[in-house]
Amino acid sequence: MEKFPFTSLGFDQLQHALYALTNPELEMEAALVREHFDTWISQHFDLTESQLLFLAAIDPKLKAFLAFETSFAMGNRLPILLLKTSTASTPEEEQGKIIRPKSTLAAAWGNEMTFHASGTLVIEILYGT
Repeated sequence: MEKFPFTSLGFDQLQHALYALTNPELEMEAALVREHFDTWISQHFDLTESQLLFLAAIDPKLKAFLAFETSFAMGNRLPILLLKTSTASTPEEEQGKIIRPKSTLAAAWGNEMTFHASGTLVIEILYGT
């Protein structure tokens, strides 16, 4: 699969390509996101050296949360939105980068119903000092 720019549009294009996969292929991609988040991100997006360094430095607790939520949404073909300011204007803004995931992801199952997943994952990346 080709690499996409790490922008809102690039993320949408990747999601479109992923959701065109068969269920087994998509399940494999979702497992890779969950188990190898950094590698999966770097293999699917054109990232700068500073973006790769930032990715490696993300707090492990946030990274685990992002990996699980992204994997769940992807594996169930739910919408994932990347809301990202294009780039930091100054090195000071780059240092103030904030990742703020928000989700309405939910799941249900019962004796008389099949598994059902719903919701949206929004990953917001902001710059500020």
